Amino acid sequence: MISRLHQREIFGCTRQQSVAASHKRITGYAAWLGWTAGLLLVLSSSSLPAQESRTWTDATGKFKIEARFVSLEGTKVTLLQTSGEEIEIDLSKLSPGDRKLAQDLAKKASENPFQVKETSPFAPKAGKSATGGSIGGPSMPDRTATGGTEPAPAAGTGTYTGRDAQLTSSVDGVTELLLTPQSDKLALPRNDAVVDRKLPSRGIALPKKANFFEKANSMLVHPGKPEAVVLYHISPPGQSPITRVVVLNLETGKITAQGQVPNLYTGVGYGSDGLILVRQVEHHGKGNKGLMEGWIVKGKDLAREWSWEPAKGQSGRDEELVWGEILPDGRVLTANEGGKITCWKTEGDQMKALWRLQAQGSSRPDVTRDGKYMAIAADKQCAVMDLESGEVVATVPTTGRHLPWPRMAISAEHSRMACFGFDKIIVWDLQTGEEIREIATGPISGDAAPLWLDDDFLLLGGHLLVDVKNQLRLWDYTGAEMTTFYDRTGLFVVGGPSQSSSLIPIALPHPAAKNFLARALQDPNLFILKEGTQVAIDVSGIQDAAQQAAIKDKLTAKLTQRGFIVGTSGSIILKASTESGKSEKMSYRSFGEAPWNAKEYNVQSYMSRLKFVWNGKDVWEGSGNNIPGFLSLSKDETIEQALKKHEKPNYHFFEHCEIPKLLTKPAENATAGSSTAALGKSTVTISGLQ
Repeated sequence: MISRLHQREIFGCTRQQSVAASHKRITGYAAWLGWTAGLLLVLSSSSLPAQESRTWTDATGKFKIEARFVSLEGTKVTLLQTSGEEIEIDLSKLSPGDRKLAQDLAKKASENPFQVKETSPFAPKAGKSATGGSIGGPSMPDRTATGGTEPAPAAGTGTYTGRDAQLTSSVDGVTELLLTPQSDKLALPRNDAVVDRKLPSRGIALPKKANFFEKANSMLVHPGKPEAVVLYHISPPGQSPITRVVVLNLETGKITAQGQVPNLYTGVGYGSDGLILVRQVEHHGKGNKGLMEGWIVKGKDLAREWSWEPAKGQSGRDEELVWGEILPDGRVLTANEGGKITCWKTEGDQMKALWRLQAQGSSRPDVTRDGKYMAIAADKQCAVMDLESGEVVATVPTTGRHLPWPRMAISAEHSRMACFGFDKIIVWDLQTGEEIREIATGPISGDAAPLWLDDDFLLLGGHLLVDVKNQLRLWDYTGAEMTTFYDRTGLFVVGGPSQSSSLIPIALPHPAAKNFLARALQDPNLFILKEGTQVAIDVSGIQDAAQQAAIKDKLTAKLTQRGFIVGTSGSIILKASTESGKSEKMSYRSFGEAPWNAKEYNVQSYMSRLKFVWNGKDVWEGSGNNIPGFLSLSKDETIEQALKKHEKPNYHFFEHCEIPKLLTKPAENATAGSSTAALGKSTVTISGLQ
């Protein structure tokens, strides 16, 4: 089996773009060990000098910075910029006036003898990161680097430095669960004890970013108290990657701890005991998605408790971890790219596998807020599992519907379950077990998990609000770098001027969206496509005339099944077309091979499209191409020969592409062909919704 490293758009989705990007960065990184062994991510507790920031000028008059005076040690002057970065300059290189001022303030400065030699007159002090960002105390040693496993010395308050244990585990003899349901009907007791926690509506100022390359990656919210952990990735070209971590109190808005660690990590789960579960996504520029770590917050200390490789010894997709969760009783759930979900329990320095089951590959399960149930996407079905008993409650079929890379969402009240598969949602009522909705959403950008706000509203991609009851793409919340939730309050990380950053809490749906929906539903012409609508079919865009009749028959059957009336004319037209593209360079490799061993091949591309056109305007579009994501080679067949078979338009697309049941009039701000255009749109800024 051969997989494609850099997959082109299939129905509008670039599946492996991130993998390819990681591969490109490998050649630009140099191996390094620039960190002093110390406590993981400790609180920065140095006091700031009382002087106000001012403009400092060098002796040439060409260079100026805004900074506060910190110290004068020998001939070296230390200044603190407003960004939090300390700068060191030789006294003789300051302007005459600034030299005198530095000498006058020297007695008030704190001591710091460390320095680095730089050619620039304003140079970062030793102890700063390679990116120019400020270290909030000593950084954690690299767990996978030689010499990085010694116990960390105390720093900050010194009250807790972490166990820093290397956990072992094995799945030998683990109980393999089958998705065999206890009942033939999916019915859960409704959870009416849900109480949503509230937050102040004001924004929270986050520490300024080190530079342009620093991006918020993930955020975790504590299940029992108003506390969140934000992880930032700092990955400038040619420099070693870093993860910066900020712990903050959501009620007071105060930062309680911050620091950084070598390599790139993303947040996975936050336990009630303060355990932060993270997975490593990059190690010195190379992929390492099989490593998980547990970090702990105790007082003002944030330290590593353990590191662990649950997929060690696995191969191919099974070695890449993609999801995890911490249950209320401390058990840990993990899922790999191959679809294996495993339940673990910590016993000393060992993780014991309690059970595992096989879900659909590349899927993401979901656990209810109370930790009682898990929703799972599997082959041709979805399932709900009781996590306390370890039994599958029931399953529901998805037969005949293509749900690539499915993500599950189960509501806090245990009343609704959704399976979102790239451009479509299937919704079930968990009290009756009935499927109540299938909604063609079109491709949705964003990697955030789906979230139920209540029985009628679902947020997709961290930004698109879907009215499930009326099958409407209601509102698009743009402008945020990333989004997570404190119960049903959206937490949006947004940037400001000079690399500033804020956390904006907004209860969703916001009042303007609800009011707009109420008015829109009064419009009798809101839906331009619904059951009973007459639709015309246009296949003149199919390049091969011999294929036109067959494709028209397939589309007629599809439209009739949806409840539409197919005619020679209609208020809305379904247009089918194919077009030749250019020769594409694609990379393929065998499963189990490293990404950098992929080889490039030239493939002639063809695009297949379906469009709904209303009043001359494109209101929905689906597309696919002919370039395969995977190749199965027969005996003695080469990759070139296998690819040659695919160098023609993908006519199967017109039979398998899902078309919507409902379409609304396009919003005024909608772009042509935008299948995710919402009725309304707001931009999240540091001042709130605009």
